[in-house]
Amino acid sequence: MKKTIRQSFILGMLFILVCSVFVFASDVNFEGVELTVQMQDHSATRAIQKLLPDFEKMTGAKVNLVILPFSAMKEKQLIELASRNATYDVIMLDYRDVAGYGEARWMIDLGQYLGGPLADPNMNLEDFLPTGVQSLSWREKLYGLPFYIESTMLMYRKDLYDEKGLTVPETWDDLYANGKQLNLDTDGDGTVDFYGCTLRGLRAIGYNDYIFNGFLKSFGGEYFNAQWKPTFNSEAGVKALETYVTILKDCGPPAVATFGYEEVMQEMMQNKTAQVIDATMLGTWLEDPEMSQVVGKNGYAMAPKGSVQRGSSFFGMGLGIPVFSKNPDAAFKFIEWATSEAVQMSFVNEGAFMTRASVLNAPEFKERWPLFAGLIVESLADAKITYTPILPEWREVADFVSIAVSTALIGEKSPQEALDIAAAEVDKVMKKAGYYN
Repeated sequence: MKKTIRQSFILGMLFILVCSVFVFASDVNFEGVELTVQMQDHSATRAIQKLLPDFEKMTGAKVNLVILPFSAMKEKQLIELASRNATYDVIMLDYRDVAGYGEARWMIDLGQYLGGPLADPNMNLEDFLPTGVQSLSWREKLYGLPFYIESTMLMYRKDLYDEKGLTVPETWDDLYANGKQLNLDTDGDGTVDFYGCTLRGLRAIGYNDYIFNGFLKSFGGEYFNAQWKPTFNSEAGVKALETYVTILKDCGPPAVATFGYEEVMQEMMQNKTAQVIDATMLGTWLEDPEMSQVVGKNGYAMAPKGSVQRGSSFFGMGLGIPVFSKNPDAAFKFIEWATSEAVQMSFVNEGAFMTRASVLNAPEFKERWPLFAGLIVESLADAKITYTPILPEWREVADFVSIAVSTALIGEKSPQEALDIAAAEVDKVMKKAGYYN
């Protein structure tokens, strides 16, 4: 009862804060302006959707929120931006697209607003995690404010670890050894039906390549050398892919090559796997009794190490303004509001995707997610945003890497062969783009 009263009090105070903090509301009036905001179907989007009436009341603007699945959102973005249409005033901007969109001159540099008369003097850009701001910057221009940020962490069945006397893995070899012990035949028919480890295997940008990034980083591999020649097929790269493939071949479910993050987490939530490495925010799914059968049975830890360092990956999304928007000033005020400390504090019960240090370190956040609140900050600090280079050609590069990971996982090619083929294709991409001139 005390906890319920306390949570209600906190939420009430946060609501008051959200409604009162934006002093700009009395100074600007966007009555009659209609903003079209395109966002991914995501818990962060659903959280902001609940608060839209507050923004509309404060500014007079009307917000039309267009919510799409990730792939559909990206496809629609490309079509509308390439056609130079004024369809969207605000888009959710994948950090991997920052360089490409910037090169095409499709996005407004938000630096032109910061410190200006329209900007809230209390916006506090320095409060955003540095990785978030850096990931949305290219050639000294800021194309978005951080809205969502994640790294990767190990999520494991602590109850089964305790039952078998296992310890938290420090290395990939440790993870593999634990996984072998946690391949279980739960119904006694002689066939494994509970799997030791499940990771993303799906061939698609942002899926298997996202997890492979962490493996490559952990063994000291790099995507390119100083001359922009691909080097991910080096000894370190091959070892990284061999390790990834071995873990999934020996400890993963049969269909793992088709798994995205949703399928990976379903395996964990439905009590079908013992270990996953995926986005830091997804721990909230495991502890949600409406989604998960394993609430209270899980442990959380940093991603394991390879021969050099830990295998933490990075991903982030920002909110940016296309240059074709007819309402850029109102769009900026929306972005400023949606990424503000007050609004992010109101998300505490919704998930763990915040981008501001003040929120991630707040007592309310730590109290709501005690199992992994500190781990999120630690994992983000360990991740390298420049590990996947911010360059216009990255999507082509990532596509070839994803194909290599997939063909190695399903056994069509050896890890060395798969990476060699991908490196040769990437070399062509970089040559065509003029990197070797």
